[in-house]
Amino acid sequence: MTRLFGTDGVRGLANVALTAELAPDLSVAAAHVPADRGDFAGHRPVAVVGRDTRISGQFLEAAVVAGLASAGVDVLLLGVLPTPGVAYLTGSLGADLGVMLSASHNPMPDNGIKFLARGGHKLDDAIEVAIERRMREEWQRPTGGAVGRVSPYADAVSDYAAHLVASTTLPPAGLKVVLDCAAGGGLRGRSEGAARRGRRGDRDPCRARRSEHQRRLRVDPPGVPAEGRRRARRRRGLRPRRRLRPLPGRRPRGQRRRRRPDPRRARPRCATGACSSRTPSWPP
Repeated sequence: MTRLFGTDGVRGLANVALTAELAPDLSVAAAHVPADRGDFAGHRPVAVVGRDTRISGQFLEAAVVAGLASAGVDVLLLGVLPTPGVAYLTGSLGADLGVMLSASHNPMPDNGIKFLARGGHKLDDAIEVAIERRMREEWQRPTGGAVGRVSPYADAVSDYAAHLVASTTLPPAGLKVVLDCAAGGGLRGRSEGAARRGRRGDRDPCRARRSEHQRRLRVDPPGVPAEGRRRARRRRGLRPRRRLRPLPGRRPRGQRRRRRPDPRRARPRCATGACSSRTPSWPP
């Protein structure tokens, strides 16, 4: 059997090399190795699980959580976070184990499972070898209240953003920061951290790109009332729009002038007045 762990966790093509059957086995073995060493003595073990924005991370997250909970580990779901955020929360929340689902710079179809030890540190090579050996051994499954509980941790992004703000020493005054997280795991945490720091910027880089595109095309953003568009364009540094004038001799559709009859070309009435027609009777 070839070694599963590489330089940074277990990586491979999602649903081919890294399958939904392999992920629970890895998670169970990763929970059993520290338990055999006595790291979980006296308390219920807790693990945090985070992932990046890859589509395959959704089913891999479910598979990893199922394996940890079946081994009696309580799981906190962090959602989409970068790897440093998962490592920080592993230490700050006092978790016994951290799991990050990401393949870093690998292509989008790939994915990976990275385990973190207590404190958010990378596992030693000896522990990774022990996890691979433990996968082929029998184990006693917990039942009843001994199984793990799964719950989301809603403050994951805010806690990581506060950590980023606290670790920044530069003054926010006079700085203009542009964040392009490339729709990755740091999209929410880093943009919220920059907004908390008080710097000028948009929390959503995609929305910022749309605004810039609209500014270049001189297109009014949707939702602005008609009477406030001219003032909105002045605030954005754009000149008010000029009203389009129709071409000479033509009017816009729906605004064409009705042709009035020319009195000089009106047909004469009957000379005797007995006929109601505009044309004279014939013969006279």
